[in-house]
Amino acid sequence: MSSAVEQIKARLSIVDVVGSYIKLEKAGANYKARCPFHNEKTPSFYVSPGRESYHCFGCDKGGDIISFVEDLEGVDFMAALKMLAEKAGVRLDNEDKYEKSEKGRTAALLNSVIEFYRKELVKNADALNYLKGRGLKGETVTKFKIGFSPDDWRATGNYLKKQGFTEDEIEKAGLSIKSPSGSYDRFRGRIMFPVYNISGSPIGFSGRIFDAKKTGGKQEPAKYINTPQTVVYDKSRALFGIDKAKVEIRKKNECILVEGQFDLIMAHQAGTENSVAVSGTALTEEHLTMINRLAEKLIMAFDGDSAGLKASARAIGLALSLGMEVRLVSIPGAKDPADLIKERPDEWLKIVSGSKHIVDFFLDSLLNQKLNKDAFPKEVEKQVLPYVASIKSKIEQAKFVNKISELLKISEDAVWEEVKKAAKLAETNSDTVAKKENFVKTTDENTKEFNLKKMVWSFIEWQKDSGALDIKEREQRFRTLIKDSEYEKINSFLSPKRNQLILEVEIPFAGATNLEKEIDEALRSLEEEIIKGEVSSEWMKIKEAEKTGDADKVSEHMSNFQKLSKKLDDFKKRG
Repeated sequence: MSSAVEQIKARLSIVDVVGSYIKLEKAGANYKARCPFHNEKTPSFYVSPGRESYHCFGCDKGGDIISFVEDLEGVDFMAALKMLAEKAGVRLDNEDKYEKSEKGRTAALLNSVIEFYRKELVKNADALNYLKGRGLKGETVTKFKIGFSPDDWRATGNYLKKQGFTEDEIEKAGLSIKSPSGSYDRFRGRIMFPVYNISGSPIGFSGRIFDAKKTGGKQEPAKYINTPQTVVYDKSRALFGIDKAKVEIRKKNECILVEGQFDLIMAHQAGTENSVAVSGTALTEEHLTMINRLAEKLIMAFDGDSAGLKASARAIGLALSLGMEVRLVSIPGAKDPADLIKERPDEWLKIVSGSKHIVDFFLDSLLNQKLNKDAFPKEVEKQVLPYVASIKSKIEQAKFVNKISELLKISEDAVWEEVKKAAKLAETNSDTVAKKENFVKTTDENTKEFNLKKMVWSFIEWQKDSGALDIKEREQRFRTLIKDSEYEKINSFLSPKRNQLILEVEIPFAGATNLEKEIDEALRSLEEEIIKGEVSSEWMKIKEAEKTGDADKVSEHMSNFQKLSKKLDDFKKRG
């Protein structure tokens, strides 16, 4: 694998890769831009061609071309590597193996049938007119690769067999159903919407009924049929449009969620390209995980008479507990987004920009119902407080507690008590709140002491490369200060990100008039922080000894505490 990575990096410069996503401007030996990972007005994102690294001084994102594609595209390492390998013309060692695997064969089969359905759509004037009547432009149909499945029991299967796929492979891809009289096509006489994963690989279809009279029988046919569970398709993870929306979601730090395929496609056509749709299921934790990696804000745009919001209540609570801001849009006249966009696209943009936080949405909804003085507090407790309890930010919670307190004309303490009850009930009835821990990083990497160690290490490595300073004495001081064993751990941990970390100090300090002073100041700050840590440690040991009633231990640690406190005072006096 390392040889493939080296080949890719040798053929693709970081400037070319990053520059294909965002506009870069020259800044001395480097390039700068507004960061693609967070909103900013002044560029704080730097790319170093010499170090083949990038770093943002605003959000602290950084790395190489692979991590850049991982973060921006929202894909894992292997998917990013594959995307870059295709750009570089490098064949991965395991590519042949993948193509022969069940997943690889399924992806190839789906790509083949997508083109088959697209050609069938072109032949069908009625289906094309139907799409046009729903408001879809020709370029939109092409962009989403919309097709049509022939109204024939075996047309799709026969086509795929001619392409070299077996009956078993066709069935496992979810395109045929076995029966005593032989396999027949699952999708017949339907508008076909291909579904892709976040990497842009096809995973299945959602097929909408086109002419119920032709396709029906004794029973009314289902409006939509979706691919069943397969080796590549999992409805609890599939988000329609995520492959086309991911960059805009990341850029805007918000994701608009709609219910249907037409809603999603029309939303993109109207300019809200940060939209996705659930595909044949309610919003799941897996969906939220994917969205949360790309954005912090979730805007839900369900139609006025939809039950989707109620079905998604549990997932909304989880989204709030993960720190996501969940907002709702109110679509007038119980229309769905697709119909509204077709008639008044400007109105769609207006209501999206005017979305309300979910707590405000429900409070306003209850106020508009003009409930009596007894019913209103009960509905607030039932419908609103569980969401307030799920909000991660205490400041945000306090804002809504204050608002509810004023509306109900009761004390904030009383509201807080009910919020605590709602939180306890949610935790008792569900494990979703606990799962938020997967999204919170609490490691020693966040401490001031660690950050100072990282800074000094980066300074030393930078000067080793540039040779502008004789760094040996300061490196030895650093080793002595943190002990050699700790230095080896730090060195091992930071080395994989060496170029990025050097870039972090090189850009702000390259023009420093006295670089030796900057490094010495960092070393001095680190030494002070280490002593503070030792003082704090002894104080905790005193408290532990007092709890157990061990007078000798209390005396021992108190003596150490006093010595270290004096050492800290003396250190500060030396300046």
